[in-house]
Amino acid sequence: MKKMDKVMTIVNITTVIVNLVIMIILLSK
Repeated sequence: MKKMDKVMTIVNITTVIVNLVIMIILLSK
C-alpha cells in the first residue's frame, strides 16, 4: 500500500508539472 501511495503521489505531481509546462508553452506562443 505504501509503495502504491508513493507511486500515485509521484504520478499526480508529474501530471501537475506537465500541465503547468504545457500552459506556459501555450501562453508564451
